[in-house]
Amino acid sequence: NIIRTLKDNGEPLILISHNMRQVFDLCDRIVVFRRGRIVANLRKENTDGQDIVSYSTGAKTGEAELAA
Repeated sequence: NIIRTLKDNGEPLILISHNMRQVFDLCDRIVVFRRGRIVANLRKENTDGQDIVSYSTGAKTGEAELAA
């Protein structure tokens, strides 16, 4: 997998995906957009798939960890 090799070599990557397994496997930070705006910028270790879905659907509102 080219993406895995790049990550393992320390290359910075931007991954756009709805596949939560892939996102949690490859990303250190997760940025959630809703209606063209950032609603969450989270560290992988501080969140889970349900949290991400809540932000993306609007069930959770406000900007999370944007200063992090």
